[in-house]
Amino acid sequence: MKKYDWENSQLKTLLAALCIFGAPLLLAFLLALAILYVPPEKDTNDPNWCYYNKETQSLDVIETFCGDDWLLDRFTLTDNCTTTYLLSVSEWKAFFDMDCWESLHVTVDFGEDQPDRPANQVSCTICFNGDLPAVGMTERLREPSAVIREIGNYSVTCSEISSANAEQYGSASAGPLEYSGVASFSHNGADYYLSTLSDDPQFFEETLESLLAV
Repeated sequence: MKKYDWENSQLKTLLAALCIFGAPLLLAFLLALAILYVPPEKDTNDPNWCYYNKETQSLDVIETFCGDDWLLDRFTLTDNCTTTYLLSVSEWKAFFDMDCWESLHVTVDFGEDQPDRPANQVSCTICFNGDLPAVGMTERLREPSAVIREIGNYSVTCSEISSANAEQYGSASAGPLEYSGVASFSHNGADYYLSTLSDDPQFFEETLESLLAV
């Protein structure tokens, strides 16, 4: 079998040429790709736009995506509160596709916290695909303090504890405010998980009545 003379062979020359000229060309090509790559453009008309989340404080905007059968108008509990809606989806910008909805998180801000007293808090996670909210919420709904109540046309599992009785239910405290309430119910095929914090002993009850009473 004929042996190649590696010192003088054309094969070595070809390999050397590839190494000398090919490597710089490959590096230049990769550098050009890095420079020319432009990430997908965001919706510059809305600073809160993200590819998998849509945040707005406008009821009209969120109902443009979700429709008006999710009790959202009832979360404007008083004239001095601000309600924020955050819709999360599983596909890129699929906010109009109900099959891609994962959750809609609603928070109600009752003004600025005071140095010695935080403002009342309301939050609600609407789960469209059977997922559960934070573990702490579901654990609270299984505590001995939880009861099932009928409010309007809804069967509501709810639990309220105060700083005074939190320990007997296995909780360290009710939170930064005196009373902490959690509730779950279903509406229009979705699961709602609501929580409140307040120094007002009637706040949790009044919130549920505002949302669910006919």
